[in-house]
Amino acid sequence: MTFILKMAWRDSRASRRRLLLFSLSIVLGVAALVAIGSFRDNLRRAVADQSKGLLGADLAVTAREPIPEAVRARLAALGGEEAREVSFSSMIVLPSRGGQTRIVQVRAVEGGFPFYGQAVTTPAGAFAQLRQTGGGAVLENTLLAQFGLRVGDPVRIGEATFSIAGALEKIPGESPAVAMFAPRVYLPMAALASTKLIQPGSLVRYRNWYRLPAGADPEALVRELRERFSAQRLGYDTVEHRKRDLGRLLESVHAFLGIVGFIALFLGAIGVASSVHVYVRQKVGTIAMLRCLGATAWRSFAIYLVQGLGLGVVGAVLGAAFGLGVQWALPA
Repeated sequence: MTFILKMAWRDSRASRRRLLLFSLSIVLGVAALVAIGSFRDNLRRAVADQSKGLLGADLAVTAREPIPEAVRARLAALGGEEAREVSFSSMIVLPSRGGQTRIVQVRAVEGGFPFYGQAVTTPAGAFAQLRQTGGGAVLENTLLAQFGLRVGDPVRIGEATFSIAGALEKIPGESPAVAMFAPRVYLPMAALASTKLIQPGSLVRYRNWYRLPAGADPEALVRELRERFSAQRLGYDTVEHRKRDLGRLLESVHAFLGIVGFIALFLGAIGVASSVHVYVRQKVGTIAMLRCLGATAWRSFAIYLVQGLGLGVVGAVLGAAFGLGVQWALPA
């Protein structure tokens, strides 16, 4: 073995740059697989660490009619907190912009939602002030940018006029993508009646958010509610449900990227195999000389097998290091 290792090292002297070039295919393929795997694991950890911020509560109950009192009483008996939201689509009128109109999603809120995470607004604290003062409106930041609105400008929703309390950047429980169809406008629940927009036949969605006491199992609670109130046509959402949905999306993305990385590695392997084949054919004269000097066929083969294994090991190590290094640059 000592002879084989020494001969493999000596024989590679004239071709080390070329061998290193061959290994670049392995480096890039392994780096792609390591980077994709690390990215998936980092995302899973991030989702687990910030899971409750995905929903903003432990449990959400939705319906097309006000949540039945029996359901609210059952959840209130657990102890915890409740917040309510009534949402519907409507037109907003901008008196300061010549009466221009825009279709929006009106959200009337009451309670301490979000229970986990926070609503990011400009100026900071505008969402909390909305709940405390019971006046004003928080508009989607894209809405302010579109019409050049400012904090303090009046907006009319239905028959009520509100002043803009702030611009909404993001809020737990929803993807910003929902605002692409209609920007969100948040009002205090106490001011909803003054708009006179909810009439018989109005398409309204009711949602109650709950922060459950420590030790409560949201999944078991949802199963119980589904059985007891099956006729109510209620919708339920939990943190675990959000994590599963997001997990399926991440798995799909990872599977696609994994296939891309595997194809890159496979094509790199074909390229390396072809290069090594050409390289070994060029060494036929050297092998013949070794056989004439008494080297066995196995030893002659082992010399170039060691070179090939060394090529793979160096490429895999460099690729793994490069793939891990990508994780440091990726967040930036």
